[in-house]
Amino acid sequence: MTVTPRYGVDYIADIERLNDFASSDRHDWALAGNGEEAWRVRLRHSVSALRDAFFAHVAASESPGGLYREVCETSPRLARRVAELRRDSARIGSAINLLLVRSAHARPDWVRRWCADLAAQLTRHREEGADLLHQAYFSDLGGET
Repeated sequence: MTVTPRYGVDYIADIERLNDFASSDRHDWALAGNGEEAWRVRLRHSVSALRDAFFAHVAASESPGGLYREVCETSPRLARRVAELRRDSARIGSAINLLLVRSAHARPDWVRRWCADLAAQLTRHREEGADLLHQAYFSDLGGET
């Protein structure tokens, strides 16, 4: 997790670790000299770190004095997109918590699929957030100068 003063928390390294779990298989576990249970323990630690980073991002973005409020104040036209990102954050937060619960006993191929799906959702969320900031602060809407 990386903290940037203006934009909150960057959790891209956590997404990359999630993708690593999504692409791992039993052959990888054998090469690493450990088994499925060790894989699950490492997965739980990684997903817990991701959860902490994502919720820190949500707190920085969605708090009463957070970034989304600033965006809505400076660019009211983006309020609908901010609302969509808030809903998306809630869905992703639930998906992270669900992955933590389900991954304890589910089949590894299912867990890997869930990891891949969650990583894709997180990547889209980051991209949409970056696009929102670009539109709020860097887009020229035209008109007289």
